[in-house]
Parts: sequence; structure tokens; C-alpha cells
Amino acid sequence: MLKFEDNGIGIPTEIIDKIYEPYVTSKKTGTGLGLAIVNKIIEEHSGDIEIKNTKPNGVCILITLPLMEIKNG
Repeated sequence: MLKFEDNGIGIPTEIIDKIYEPYVTSKKTGTGLGLAIVNKIIEEHSGDIEIKNTKPNGVCILITLPLMEIKNG
């Protein structure tokens, strides 16, 4: 499990439900591909990502990936 938090302005509420879709961005020069790619990679590794705004401000990102059993020899 990986957890990232910041104390910035957060994600606008009008796009937070769509942030994993390609081309969705709140930035003037952003492509909106970053979280779509990250989400796809995490899904392909049987993981999960959760992003939510925190109070009074900021964002919390929680990435969960399964443990892999390593076989010797």
C-alpha cells in the first residue's frame, strides 16, 4: 500500500468523478492522460487506486497492490 498526501488546492469537484478518463484535466496545458495511464497500469497488476480530496485542503492518493509470491529455483 502506498499513500501520498498533499496540502494543495485539491481536485475540482466537477471533475473528481472523471479523473481516470483520458483527456480530463483541470490544467490549462495538461493532456489529461497521466491518471488514465496510471490507473490502467495499476489495474493490470490487480491493484486499486483511490483519490479523494481531504479537508481542509489537499488530496490523498491510496494505491494498493497485491503481494507476489516469489518461488525459489
